[in-house]
Amino acid sequence: MKKNSDNFVYTILEKLHKTIIKIFLIFFITILSLPQIKAQILPPPVPPEWRGSIDAERSGQHDANLIRTIFYNFGMVGDYFGPERDNTVDHSVEIPKGSGENYSDGTTPFILAKIVQGDGTPAYIMETGYRERQAQSPITNKIMRFEPRFGYFQTDPSINKGRSVALSNDRRTWPDEWYDKLVDPDDPGWSNSWNGFFGKAPKADQESFIVYDDNFYDAWNYYPDNRDLTRRGLGMRVEQRGFQWA
Repeated sequence: MKKNSDNFVYTILEKLHKTIIKIFLIFFITILSLPQIKAQILPPPVPPEWRGSIDAERSGQHDANLIRTIFYNFGMVGDYFGPERDNTVDHSVEIPKGSGENYSDGTTPFILAKIVQGDGTPAYIMETGYRERQAQSPITNKIMRFEPRFGYFQTDPSINKGRSVALSNDRRTWPDEWYDKLVDPDDPGWSNSWNGFFGKAPKADQESFIVYDDNFYDAWNYYPDNRDLTRRGLGMRVEQRGFQWA
């Protein structure tokens, strides 16, 4: 009798153990699938007025530690000032700060992609945020380059007198509302808060935040978003941050 009872208990525990494993696996697989499910939900197309614009071009300066450099919100860090540069104001990865020794020309991301155009022919698109030697659009006659978006810096020159990009240590550069935070149900726009990598409270001594896109790349018969045929380029939106700790 005791043996049969032990076997019964063992069978119940074994079944319970297998059930727990199945529940755990289902839960684990569901958790793993959530990012993939979320990735399939496309955000609505950005209206044309909130896409990259030449009028939104601004520069900023990182100088919170021994490196001091200019950077631009179309994706370029550093610059070339020519032989007549003024060492007191022209800084391109100056090390150490105050030395007048610049160690870099402009640096920027380069994106290369192979596409299939509307007529079925392949083509390559090379995108960048470099300051010069970029191709001209046959449609708009504008230079095809990354261009910054409004909504990520203070546009009022009476407040942001230096016309700077947004910097965590200078509230005058922050926009009235952050465009990407307008959908936050708890605090739409994050007004009077920093839009930081670590949240609303700045963690670095100096953090910059810029957003740009590739909408100016329109020389190809290619439309990256079939919901909106005014969107051009590869449909890229780039968030770029700079960090300095003293």
